[in-house]
Amino acid sequence: MKNVIKVMIFSLFFSVPMAALALTGHSGDMVILEKGEIQEGNYYVAGNVVEIYGTVNGDIFVAGDMITIDSENINGDVFAAGSNINIKGKINGSLRLAGEKINISAEVSGNAMVAGQNLKLEPETKLAGHLSFWGQMANIAGQVSGRVEGAMESIRVSGQVAKDLDIYLSNGPAVAIDISDEAQIGGTLYYQALQKLNINDKAQIGGLAFNQIIKEAKPIMDRDKALGIIVKFFGMLIIGMIAFRLWPRFFSSAYYWAYKKPAQTLLKGFLLLVATPIAAILVAISVIGLPLAIITMILWAILLYLATILVAWMIGKFVKDKLFAKKNWPHLSILALGIFLFIILKYIPFVGPLVITVLYIMAWGTFILIFKKEEN
Repeated sequence: MKNVIKVMIFSLFFSVPMAALALTGHSGDMVILEKGEIQEGNYYVAGNVVEIYGTVNGDIFVAGDMITIDSENINGDVFAAGSNINIKGKINGSLRLAGEKINISAEVSGNAMVAGQNLKLEPETKLAGHLSFWGQMANIAGQVSGRVEGAMESIRVSGQVAKDLDIYLSNGPAVAIDISDEAQIGGTLYYQALQKLNINDKAQIGGLAFNQIIKEAKPIMDRDKALGIIVKFFGMLIIGMIAFRLWPRFFSSAYYWAYKKPAQTLLKGFLLLVATPIAAILVAISVIGLPLAIITMILWAILLYLATILVAWMIGKFVKDKLFAKKNWPHLSILALGIFLFIILKYIPFVGPLVITVLYIMAWGTFILIFKKEEN
């Protein structure tokens, strides 16, 4: 029971906004980097509401519900996953964003790769590189110095695209492409759709090319699945990087415990995975009462997701050690490889889900084994 309590406490630390552990003066679910504050090196932060107004001399890795970055001194790339993402100010790097609603009104010196439901580039936006978007609706009102590409249901362009606009429109409405009179497209407008669409002939467009989509059979990987994979990959990568940044020894120890004692790890993981909800039910009907049971189930749910991240890490670490043992890879590359292979495994019939299930239970077992090691 003592080990289980330690695991619950450990998971609670994961649920606390990550930047609150690194910055002073912040608590609760709101994390703010005030204007005038300077963060040297990469900045890892997670919380319900995250606002960044200060200087960051490095890359930003952020996960949250409401994310706002409004600074003139972001000197690195931005990796963000959240429900609502607002990017303002000046970004001296590239954007990698995944969310439901994404609004960009900033000067960006690099490229932007975005996955989500709705994307809007405000008129004041100046993107020096290319824009790639996978989602539902894109609204391009700003300036893009490179090309715009991606897959979506509809797009509106009222700003400037210096090079080609290359888009895939699947099952889109008749007005899937809305080009305003003031829009400027320096290159060719390439679009794939079920049927030829009416394009505004008053807009400045360098060229026009249409490729009809012929639907014969449902593809193995359609647009919605591809979008889901992209969002899942970036979401897991960002959360994993934050967790690994704060607890690197945990991930390393977890892999070697599972590798050295697979049977023991598997058994303990199964017991913890099954026993926790049962214990919560017993607690709910006991004298201690319902509140403790609810807290237990919340922490159990947090561990469910953390175990998924740990499985991806163990896959990447195993493949790297077996195939690239002489290479010195950074943790980020190993994690990214593991997440990629984790997603691939899910699509392999029978074998893939079986391997993931076994590793998932083993990941739970490492939670107990690591704390047991600390006791000895």
